Amino acid sequence: MSNSSVRTKTSEPRYQTSSSLLRLTAVERARIGELQKILPAWNLVPLFHAAVPIACGFAAATWPYWPVYVVATVLSAFSIHAFGILMHDALHGSFFRNQRLDRLAAFLFGAVVYISGRAYWVIHLNHHRYARTDRDPDDPLLHEKRPSRHAVGFLTWITVGTLYMLGKIPFTAWRLAKPRDRRRIALEYAAMGLLHGSAFAICAATGTLAGYTLYWTVPFLAATVISNARGWAEHQMTEPGHPLTNARTVITSRLFSFFLCNANYHIDHHLYPAVPWYNLAKLHAVLASRFEEQGAVVQRSYLRYLWETVRVRAWGTLPQNLAHRRRGG
Repeated sequence: MSNSSVRTKTSEPRYQTSSSLLRLTAVERARIGELQKILPAWNLVPLFHAAVPIACGFAAATWPYWPVYVVATVLSAFSIHAFGILMHDALHGSFFRNQRLDRLAAFLFGAVVYISGRAYWVIHLNHHRYARTDRDPDDPLLHEKRPSRHAVGFLTWITVGTLYMLGKIPFTAWRLAKPRDRRRIALEYAAMGLLHGSAFAICAATGTLAGYTLYWTVPFLAATVISNARGWAEHQMTEPGHPLTNARTVITSRLFSFFLCNANYHIDHHLYPAVPWYNLAKLHAVLASRFEEQGAVVQRSYLRYLWETVRVRAWGTLPQNLAHRRRGG
């Protein structure tokens, strides 16, 4: 089974021979083919993530104690962050396998986190094709040779990286986009501006700006920190030049993976972008032994990864296969 998506023009990665690269058996290829199928019930998950911030905001307002607010903010942040991943999945055609419906889903999910789905599509296509090369729009530190700059880059990214990308995405996408895509990008940002501007204006008119700040702005900013840590782990401090070493999969708990929409299985996604997010853990189970044989970058937990990053001052490549080493003693 090929790793190409149903919509190959939008989601085909640079490396197009994943099954051959990993030397998969016919049975493994057939299993991966099954995992590319859409399961419509999972399309209800965005409703869950929409309900979480609402419920958490209600709980925090009803029980105005700081432990309640902290828990509510963290849970809200994870669900807000999930909409960025769901937008990404829709861009790969992994909700409906229908271009118009997936495009609409990408816009709706992206609007929650201030990203035009079309703008992100333009950039993300090049990221998949040219991961960790000169043409990758998501890798500003690729050729930085000074350790001090890497350390500063890490500290900057881990604090404000997503906010920086929110400002960069429209300009980078505009430069790369074709005229028709530019019109869609402009229309989507205009619609988002109207949506969020109206919400802010309503809160200002009704005297509820404090609630808007406490129950939306603060959780959103917390969501960007989650995005910063998850995004840095995907590719930074890996070895360019090979699809098994230029990205990173992080093994974590099922619950944490669910709230990340399995974005932690990042090598797996790059190899088989047509597999929907909810099947990435199953895909990893198929590929895990191949990853171990061929030295893929698989690490155990984000906390351990971040600690290792701090320990080496965000310089060089981190020790690989930490998950495999732990399993082997």
